[in-house]
Amino acid sequence: VRLQEWAGRRQGHPVLSRIRSHQSESHQGGVMTVYDSFEAFKAAAEQQGPCEVLVREWAPNHEVPEHEHPFDVQAQMLSGDFWLTLNGQTRHLRVGDTFEVPRHTPHAEKYGPQGAVFWAARKH
Repeated sequence: VRLQEWAGRRQGHPVLSRIRSHQSESHQGGVMTVYDSFEAFKAAAEQQGPCEVLVREWAPNHEVPEHEHPFDVQAQMLSGDFWLTLNGQTRHLRVGDTFEVPRHTPHAEKYGPQGAVFWAARKH
């Protein structure tokens, strides 16, 4: 499914025609490629080694207090707003933004009034 097709089917979400494969600065200061299809995102993640790749959907105004995961995460925003607090800094993420959360790194999450959806690659 292409990102534009997916977003166009989501009621209340704009068609994301401005997104094409390009580079985006990650939360850690590195650079991640932004993909225009789940298949391309998944293939790129799997080229870096075994991982679980999935679509994460979050309810409006949902908050997750500080926690950590036993896996690395690389992700790309598809819709909504998401505030990620990591290493004492909060970043507001929107459509097309990318982010990374290293394993065992404490972080908190807050989702906007429309909720949020992103593709995530978990590396165990």
